[in-house]
Amino acid sequence: MVLYHQNRIEHSYIPNLRASFKAYDAVSGRNGTNIPENSSVSNATLSGLRTLLFDCNINGVSTLEKHKRLIIASYDLRRIKSIKEILYSSPSATSRSKSLWLDICLLARLRVAFQNFKDITLTLPSFKQVTIILVPRPVALANLSQRPLSLG
Repeated sequence: MVLYHQNRIEHSYIPNLRASFKAYDAVSGRNGTNIPENSSVSNATLSGLRTLLFDCNINGVSTLEKHKRLIIASYDLRRIKSIKEILYSSPSATSRSKSLWLDICLLARLRVAFQNFKDITLTLPSFKQVTIILVPRPVALANLSQRPLSLG
């Protein structure tokens, strides 16, 4: 699944998550109104994902492996209720923290989809004879129509 979505991961998910982290760090760094214990817990928990996301100098690790690690780290964060409460549900959550949470969940959804598919295939005996073949997506057209479409 990671290989299938690699283009989207590299050109959308990772840049959006980096931008959300930078915006969140800028706001939480200059804004002293956060609850200290919640802020320290969330920063410590988020540091692993932040390190994977911004550390480009991991020697000997392929791009595919790096993407897998990012997705698993995002998935692990998504499963922690306290992080969701701090970043998304609490009254002190800001638009930047909510955006960060949504970007984490967006990257983690690949792992969620894989886990759900795996659970279904292991549960239903009829899947033992099924072969899954991923169909390549057609490349988006560079030239869109000259006339923009309208309701008329």
